[in-house]
Amino acid sequence: MLSSCIPVTLLLIIRGSAPLFYEMRGDPIAKAYIFVREDNESALRLANKTTEFLVEKGVEVIRESEEAPKADRGSVVIAIGGDGTLLKAYHTTRGRLPIIGVKDGTYGLLMELNERNLFFGLERLCNGNYEVVIHPSVDLVGADISPAVNEVLLACGIRGKASKISVFIEDILINKFISDGLIFASPLGTTAYSLSVGGPLLDPRVHALVVTPLAAWPPSMTIPVNSVVLPPSTEVTVKSTRRLVAIVDGQVEVPVGTEARVRLTREGVRFAHVYREPESFYSRIVERVGRKVNL
Repeated sequence: MLSSCIPVTLLLIIRGSAPLFYEMRGDPIAKAYIFVREDNESALRLANKTTEFLVEKGVEVIRESEEAPKADRGSVVIAIGGDGTLLKAYHTTRGRLPIIGVKDGTYGLLMELNERNLFFGLERLCNGNYEVVIHPSVDLVGADISPAVNEVLLACGIRGKASKISVFIEDILINKFISDGLIFASPLGTTAYSLSVGGPLLDPRVHALVVTPLAAWPPSMTIPVNSVVLPPSTEVTVKSTRRLVAIVDGQVEVPVGTEARVRLTREGVRFAHVYREPESFYSRIVERVGRKVNL
């Protein structure tokens, strides 16, 4: 959260009337927590290269820490693998440190570095020549878990069962349907699960919450059952006839009963960026989604 952020210089990038990014100047790193996809030989090789490079620069390296670190200045989390590795690293460390990903998976849309630019990126981290950008995340209100980087899925607690769901926006009932669940996606998360079920793709500068039903029936009652794009100040309440579970980024599962509240929070996820956004975002979309990938 912003209240517990590492104390560094804060910049607000203003275009129009609303801040689009929260940026902080990065400090030269002194400690790196490295998480790696252990079943991938290529990822392990990149992790060894990363460790050797950082140790030569005098950086303390900690591999696969199971304890959430303190929010120390000059510390970062480096996730090596795919987006799943980065999400695991984020939730293990409770989002307390800036995080950067090194791609060695299939898509890796959250991963900024790869084998080609690995040492360039590490050099910039060591020199403090990077920015910490706070991206909005999805908050399951009242739950003692880290907000979601990508999405919160609300689904029936009984596997394979649908629920009768009522959706309220600002305490106004906007729709009722039978559904497998609802996906609440952050701007970054619109490239993931939400996109695969027909949700829109948001530019990361658009701070909005995307709500997408899963297999809703009937297709239309009060309004068409499509994705809804909401401003960050909006709180969505979901009521269900069956007990629900919340699955956060596919990493954490929490029972929530028959009612849950979800919102987009600006006190979000801190990414260490060595490239400027959003240019690198669109290049990753073109490179990793716009082209065929061998699964």
